[in-house]
Amino acid sequence: MWKDLSKEEMLRSASVLGVALTGTRQDQVVDALEASGYPNNAIIGASRAPITPAGLGGQVDAIVAAAVASAEARLSGQIQSVADSVKSAKPVDVSASVAAAVSAAFKPMRDAMKTAPAEVVDRVVAAAPRERRPIAEVFGVVMPGDCEVWGAPGKFDPDYIFLPEQLGLALLALESGDNFWLWGERGTGKTQFAVNLAARLGRPFFRVSFDANLERAEFVGADGLENGATKWKDGVVLQAYRTPGAVCLLDEASTCRPEYATALHALLEPGSSFTVTSTGEKVDRAAGMCFIAADNTNATGDSSGRYAGTRVQNAALVDRFAFTEKVTFLPEATEIALLVKHGADAAVAKSLINVFTRCRAEVGGALVEPPSLRAAFAFARYVRVLSPLRAWEVTVVNKSPEESHETLRQIFSAHWA
Repeated sequence: MWKDLSKEEMLRSASVLGVALTGTRQDQVVDALEASGYPNNAIIGASRAPITPAGLGGQVDAIVAAAVASAEARLSGQIQSVADSVKSAKPVDVSASVAAAVSAAFKPMRDAMKTAPAEVVDRVVAAAPRERRPIAEVFGVVMPGDCEVWGAPGKFDPDYIFLPEQLGLALLALESGDNFWLWGERGTGKTQFAVNLAARLGRPFFRVSFDANLERAEFVGADGLENGATKWKDGVVLQAYRTPGAVCLLDEASTCRPEYATALHALLEPGSSFTVTSTGEKVDRAAGMCFIAADNTNATGDSSGRYAGTRVQNAALVDRFAFTEKVTFLPEATEIALLVKHGADAAVAKSLINVFTRCRAEVGGALVEPPSLRAAFAFARYVRVLSPLRAWEVTVVNKSPEESHETLRQIFSAHWA
């Protein structure tokens, strides 16, 4: 069938597939296309018209479907060959053979994606089969069920501890395409929850650190000058919005000015789209993409007065998050074990967490805020070379509001064993 095409159509098909041509003679183009192994009906149909970012639509779907189907077929056949070799007792390195089969099966897709438009790449990523693995294996927690893993794990903290109930809620949200809001005291691990969740699931991670001065143009996008010409540039939020499987962390979300936060309303909707006004480009929310907000408040205000700069947010914004979960400190035994794992002496860890528990009980009364777990790690390091009281002074007391200093000293003296 390739021979029935004009030379121009064959070259266009080759360009779509990313097929490397050794020459421009018609017979060489035909040979290269036939060697690619792609189902030619879908590719020919997709390549009859030039592919442009504005005119992809169903053409890209056809290309993606053909590419994925071809890769899956190749992979299945090559792995079956490995299995047959094992059955017939032929000497074979199974792991190396399977790895080679996977690499060979997906090589044409990788080659095509090197020069493909961004729209093609996004759809290939969204259409590619993803692996389901036991939650216990991925996150190191004892709980049933499995989860969708998008790719190789990113950089995560092996010591981060996921609580099963919170993790279960987050995984359900990701499976459902929902956004969710985490709130609680500083040092309870809200930001690290999002970072480690994305990393272990192999999902792309984006973070926006809000404050009162961060404007819409900075986190969504705006026109700017590039080489003397006006050009639209995506902000972090829109970059994440375009990326299949992405997790976008809206950190300190309630510090955003409500009039700026309204720009997020449409983007937070599942299955939504965003139109770049200056270019007319319509951007669809990528498959599997989700937003997580992490904040010291639940967006309804801070009655304690401890989190200056936070604001009451528009109820319409909050309503676009499927659930709001309060993140609290870990159980005492878990915190002690974590400190020991980080190198603290067991007796030091037990005494320190006892002091921390007493401090937390005084919040809202004698103390403005409790020391964070980060301070506990610092104390455990510095107490090796300083006296306990001096280590407490430099890692906890001196970082706290002045009105809390004396109370912190008294609590430490009374409860450090």
